Amino acid sequence: MDFGANGRSARSHLPKNEDRTSFVLGNRPSHQAPLQRTIPQRRQTDCEPRLQTESLTQMILTGSQIHQGVENGDIVIRPFHKRQITPNAYDFRLGDRCCIYTEETLDAAVENKTRTFTIPPEGIILEPTRIYLVNTKETMGSHRFVPIIRGRSSVGRLGIFIDVTADLIDLGSINQWTLQLHAVLPVRVYPGMLIGQVTFWRTYGKRSQYQGKYLDRPSPASSLSYLDYEK
Repeated sequence: MDFGANGRSARSHLPKNEDRTSFVLGNRPSHQAPLQRTIPQRRQTDCEPRLQTESLTQMILTGSQIHQGVENGDIVIRPFHKRQITPNAYDFRLGDRCCIYTEETLDAAVENKTRTFTIPPEGIILEPTRIYLVNTKETMGSHRFVPIIRGRSSVGRLGIFIDVTADLIDLGSINQWTLQLHAVLPVRVYPGMLIGQVTFWRTYGKRSQYQGKYLDRPSPASSLSYLDYEK
């Protein structure tokens, strides 16, 4: 038996029928109150944004919300067809105006020469060595929600990119957008075909509208990067 320094059994101070192992491990019987610890609440600093619940739980609009936004004027999609609404996006179509660069080597600091033509009903074949700037058939945009465009799954399975890098549309950019088509393999595309999807996202903070160099320019518009060098 285990005796303490006073000669008394080390178990003698335990409650009746208490097992020493259970006592040491904290498995106290129900008649003993458990240890409680108060955890201090973290204070919110002035520099932390106070996000509203809505902005945390509803970032991307669902198809029904896109439809509602079109009806109340928060979203512009012309022409609009309800059948092109998806669970969280809107399917848009390829336009019939195409712009291509006529030189093999491009220069970001100069205005590159281009040629614009109408895509015939029988379509055109996209070659992997070129980039094709084509307008969307729909005029789209919003002053309230941020549009982001992506290729449709069926188009991606053909090896077609509809935006090489620029998938983010600014608030207030309401027009026929310029798609940057690039194909991994030669593939034929047609005017009016469903080519991409646009999603609409809620914003947080004060909104400002697009006032950039492509504002009010007809689509498709070639690169204006050379204007960045004329400051």
